[in-house]
Amino acid sequence: MAGLVPQITLFTPDYRRVAPINFFESLKLSLKWNGLSTLELMVSGDHSRLDGLTKPGARLVVDYGGGQIFSGPVRKVHGVGPWQSSKVTITCEDDIRLLWRMLMWPINYRPSFVGSEWRADRDYAHYSGPAESVAKKVLRDNAWRFPPEVFLTDDESRGRFIKDFQARFHVFADKLLPILSWARMTVTVKQFENVKLDRRGLLFDCVPAVTRTHVLTAESGSIVSWEYVRDAPKATSVVVGGRGEGKDRLFCEDVDSLSEGEWFDRVEVFKDARNADEDAFLADEAERVLAESGATSGFKIELAESKVLRFGPGNLMPGDLIYVDVGSGPIAEIVRQIDVECDSPGDGWTKVTPIAGDYEDNPSALLARRVAGLAAGVRDLQKF
Repeated sequence: MAGLVPQITLFTPDYRRVAPINFFESLKLSLKWNGLSTLELMVSGDHSRLDGLTKPGARLVVDYGGGQIFSGPVRKVHGVGPWQSSKVTITCEDDIRLLWRMLMWPINYRPSFVGSEWRADRDYAHYSGPAESVAKKVLRDNAWRFPPEVFLTDDESRGRFIKDFQARFHVFADKLLPILSWARMTVTVKQFENVKLDRRGLLFDCVPAVTRTHVLTAESGSIVSWEYVRDAPKATSVVVGGRGEGKDRLFCEDVDSLSEGEWFDRVEVFKDARNADEDAFLADEAERVLAESGATSGFKIELAESKVLRFGPGNLMPGDLIYVDVGSGPIAEIVRQIDVECDSPGDGWTKVTPIAGDYEDNPSALLARRVAGLAAGVRDLQKF
């Protein structure tokens, strides 16, 4: 939109403002819902702020449309010559990376000094309550090992109820983020500054995702181009086997009757859960398997920004539920990623591309996601 342009600001590692970055070759942001967002900024090799941009720990903040859409440290610098036409690409990771650096301890203290051996007085930390309360309680219980510049917003007890969430040195992002996504909560870790109080650092928040009721259509001019995909369910019935042997073994079946009626199909699978916790409910495991194996759909659109719906804070952001009709009826999906590009500092975004649901057009990204999922599973097994 005319008059709306991204504003990039350079900060020191201790969150102190240095200067705006008014000139650049290109800016690319890949903003992910409850995932690790990234920024790529390309500048000329003789840029006046190159030294500050390439220092270890340097930070970039991007504001747009009256709010912050990205903050994070520089994690990679790549330069290409020759000198007369050299370009340098600075890559940043979003501050939500804190959740990938953080273990959820079963106890909220260290029983002895670093380097000594000790035993915890309980096997797991247990949490129950609204999704927001659980997330903030977990973070608060583990904040004692992190720098004092991490702050939390007030808990308003929002989101679905989470029953007996258990943590034992799991990575926050591995175990709790998927549950918060299931609860339709949007997690953010953003840089903030309060000049009056001379306070600055990172602010953690967890808020309910937004539903955008306006239906986007190609006819209305909201969509420049589109792709969508819909896959049949991989399972409509699951039998879970729990503890016990032979005739004494426990079983539980769950059926997705709606999918069977919609797809005129029945697909049965078996799930071995004999290693589940003694107090675990097999019905919960069956429900999880059906949810993971259900029909999937998704779409990728190039958005034509308008007054009806445009990208930015208070408007379309990752985590929002949107409706798109491209001739096959309205499709409702959660926006899991928004890719934006800017090739001219004074002209706003060149391209805005929301990606929703289970759409995936990048085999490398899909492989990386599956490998990350396997790695998280291995880390989970190491806790026992």
